[in-house]
Amino acid sequence: MKRDMDLIRQLLFQIEADNPELAVEGYDDKIVTKHLELLEEAGLIKAFLHKTDQSGVVQVDVERLTWEGYEFLDAARNEEVWNKTKAVVGEKSGSVTFEVLKSLLVETARSIIFGK
Repeated sequence: MKRDMDLIRQLLFQIEADNPELAVEGYDDKIVTKHLELLEEAGLIKAFLHKTDQSGVVQVDVERLTWEGYEFLDAARNEEVWNKTKAVVGEKSGSVTFEVLKSLLVETARSIIFGK
């Protein structure tokens, strides 16, 4: 499975809105569950992971966003910033680490706000 930053962003929006139904159109439940697991591992959400020996994580009960989760979501909230940043990443390298993506989002927002 490849990490999908668009899905991560959508899940963070849903968690922020206290949406109990964490589902994103076009993504199956297994992929959503795996990405929720990644969000918990990355420290973006507080969640309880329910695991089985055979299947790994089978259910995720999300408690809330963490400070880091809010920080990333605030950086990624603006659609123009998100799309410009994704375009730059796609053009230059195809993918980047989470920290680089967050930094690029902040830089893009700064350039839009200050006109640089």
